[in-house]
Amino acid sequence: MKTTFYVLAGALLTLSGALAAGRLLLSALRVRLAREEERLFAFVAGAACWSAAAWLLAWLHVARKGVFVTLASILIAAAFLAWRKRGPCESLPPLSRRTRYVCAALFAGFLLMYVVYAAAPETSLTGNHLGRVEQMREARGLPAPVAGIVEPRPSAIEFFYLPAFLVGRHVSAALAHLGFLAALALGLASYGRRSGCANAGMFAGFVIFLSPLAAVDATSARTEAALACTLFFCYYALELWRNTGQRRMVVVAGALLAFALTIGTSSASVEPIQRAARPEYLMGRAIELTTMGATGQSFFGPVFLLAPLGLLALRKPTGRRALAGAAFAALWLVGAAHPEAALPLAVFVALAMGIALMDSPGMIPLLVAAHAVMSLPQVTTVYSWPDTWRLREWPLKAALHRVSEDAYLMPRMYPAFGWARTIDEVAGKGGLVFALAEPARAYCSARVIVAGESGGGRAVRAMLEAAVRPSPPGDVRRAAISVLKKRGFGWLFVPDAGPCAKDLRANPAVWGITPMREAHDAIVYRLD
Repeated sequence: MKTTFYVLAGALLTLSGALAAGRLLLSALRVRLAREEERLFAFVAGAACWSAAAWLLAWLHVARKGVFVTLASILIAAAFLAWRKRGPCESLPPLSRRTRYVCAALFAGFLLMYVVYAAAPETSLTGNHLGRVEQMREARGLPAPVAGIVEPRPSAIEFFYLPAFLVGRHVSAALAHLGFLAALALGLASYGRRSGCANAGMFAGFVIFLSPLAAVDATSARTEAALACTLFFCYYALELWRNTGQRRMVVVAGALLAFALTIGTSSASVEPIQRAARPEYLMGRAIELTTMGATGQSFFGPVFLLAPLGLLALRKPTGRRALAGAAFAALWLVGAAHPEAALPLAVFVALAMGIALMDSPGMIPLLVAAHAVMSLPQVTTVYSWPDTWRLREWPLKAALHRVSEDAYLMPRMYPAFGWARTIDEVAGKGGLVFALAEPARAYCSARVIVAGESGGGRAVRAMLEAAVRPSPPGDVRRAAISVLKKRGFGWLFVPDAGPCAKDLRANPAVWGITPMREAHDAIVYRLD
């Protein structure tokens, strides 16, 4: 019960702090929004402000729970005073009672399911954003740089997670991220009502909110749901500027664009252009990204097979602007390695699909109902690949903390979680480890530098690999280890599958290292 309290408190701290910061920003700019829009813009714009405040506190090395609680309390009090002084707000055109009740029931049902999944221990490894947040927690701010190693810059979303992580750890960060998906779905619906195409907005909101990829991403502490939400509200702010003439909405759009640019996406991968341009390859990718998913990847849902219908939205001005937004969101796909990087693009594609179908009676409710059924975790197992990244078994016991974290995570993050535990047992809190493979750094209190994440790390890894070809004298091997020691490393983590693992295991004294612990087909060495 105590753990659940801290989890909810951490998520509430971040969400309420962002909402209060956003209300103050909108009040200072004196923009006029409908009641439904004001709350949503306050949260998304406030998330950018909250992230910037967390970065400043981390830079000053005062990123502590008490500091963030005090800051959130001040912001909430100031936002309440500003809210009391504001004038009356208009409301968007109302929906029919039946539509309102059906949509509210569907939204609430899936949101409750997502909350349970988000409340289970975090199992997402790709990107490892919480690993850097854990390092900031240990350092009470930005960790000191390692000599010769230029680490990836922290994402803005990691600073957004930091206050929640300090209070409720991993689960609080995942619950805070879920807030972006909920805001995105509600924002699409309110945009449709504002633009006179309420059915299209409701369709787009549910298509994204129910998408298997959006669901698994938003219930994990990642970046793509936050990026998609931020980019859409940037577009929404520009649309409000265009329709209402409020020039200060450009300031809001600029702040959101800056936030989106600093959030970032997954790492880059190289795809041969000749192969990607072939029609049969494109069709295979379309099937994979909508219904099956590649092994270890995810999928958007079968309804996106109808995405070409979005081109019919070109007949209407709103549709043309939505497709222009899709073209802009597609820029985030450049060099993207994972399909979740296409989530911002999918938002605008769904909106264009809704605009194209809004004049076809009955099609939108039918497609939403089919999409809801096809997106249930129990149904996706029927047509998706077995290893696809998606919501799986119902984690109610794990969400209620009736199952130990180690027992839940070990089979789901094998061997990365076991590696993290082994490194912690050997290197201890604050130890500096050079790793030739990536452990679950979000659960590692030691500071782990993965070789493949930076040019300096790759150079050191190449030096270690070159020292075993073709069996040079011992002084060459010791020279490679001395490079690590000069840069402050005290430990070396090597998986058995690595190219130099066999020689390290056979000749530790020649290298100048001592094997400390072997577990899960890997060894942690101490640098002597």
